[in-house]
Amino acid sequence: MSDQYHTVYLELKNKFGEGSIEELPGGNGLPTLRTSAEKVHDVLNYLKTEIPKPYPMLYDLTAIDERTRANRWDRLKGDFTVVYHLLSFDRNSDVRIKVALDGEHPSLPSITDVW
Repeated sequence: MSDQYHTVYLELKNKFGEGSIEELPGGNGLPTLRTSAEKVHDVLNYLKTEIPKPYPMLYDLTAIDERTRANRWDRLKGDFTVVYHLLSFDRNSDVRIKVALDGEHPSLPSITDVW
């Protein structure tokens, strides 16, 4: 794990508290962090607007249906995983934020007010 990756993890952990952010093994060399559905809006808003050297660009937003996935190397507990891929020009780095969702009608708060 690069120092820059660990720095953003520590910044988020200090802001949101122990247990609110978790480091995951990075796939494809991208820093990957997990947070809860309840915290994701605040975490994303902080990364875009408040953190030193922010992540102003939402590069990608996708979801994964985990129910049929055979090899789940980062095994999130949940039927679905929502993935936010952010870019920071000042840091010259990316970060992925993942959120696990369960249930018959999983949902997350909208981030349209952030991006």
